[in-house]
Amino acid sequence: MSALENLNVLPFVNTRLKNGYTRKAVVEELRIAFPGVRGISVRSLKRFCAKHNLHSTTRCSDEVLKS
Repeated sequence: MSALENLNVLPFVNTRLKNGYTRKAVVEELRIAFPGVRGISVRSLKRFCAKHNLHSTTRCSDEVLKS
């Protein structure tokens, strides 16, 4: 289990990504909020987001884009 899973940061990360933060900015905030915790990196955040289906942008279907 990753450090991010253990910290239960899903709402925190989701909110930041929806507000337009980059992964790097989210990681910097997590490191400030949880000093000394190992395993908080851009790569681990990318895996965490993929696992929880979190995206920094809204996904649009082709039908929406065509109309």
